Amino acid sequence: MKKRLAILGGIIIGGSVILLLAASVLGLNIFSGLVDGNEADEGVIVDVEDLSDEKLENEEVLDTIANVHRIWNDITGFAGHKEFLEEDSEAWEETESEMYQTFEIIEEAVETVNDYGHDNLQHDLENFIDVASLATKERDHEALLYSHRIIHDLDVVHNNYEATYYETTNSGYTGVKYERVEELVKEHKNNES
Repeated sequence: MKKRLAILGGIIIGGSVILLLAASVLGLNIFSGLVDGNEADEGVIVDVEDLSDEKLENEEVLDTIANVHRIWNDITGFAGHKEFLEEDSEAWEETESEMYQTFEIIEEAVETVNDYGHDNLQHDLENFIDVASLATKERDHEALLYSHRIIHDLDVVHNNYEATYYETTNSGYTGVKYERVEELVKEHKNNES
């Protein structure tokens, strides 16, 4: 029996545990995609210090970003976003009020950021509002995911939050996903007209 347990232990160590140890030694956060409820391989692991030269030092706004990120984690995280796949899902109605409250909180942060002259952060916060509004009004699952990724990336960049970076903000560095954010913002503005 002990020999079988030792072999089983060796198999476990030979696979998962070594992967976890290697990730830990390298400082990788391989669980961030699971925590955020999104596919982990869609983001990149970056050195947070290299993401932005435009660091905001206003604690109130930094706390706002962190708090809104926590709220969106509660809504979309741990694969919770899957509850929003169908337009007629009850999840949309159950969280709508909470989502709209976060828009109001972020709108206040936009005004504060405007006073500090952080144009990229202001633009990203406005993008969050537009994409999250699109998600809520149109019950758009993709927009829901992107709105979460925007606030997630802002938390990563400005609060030195250690996690995967999804490249959805102008505050850090941008990529294909940022281009998709801009398309979603245009879609929202077209729907508003």
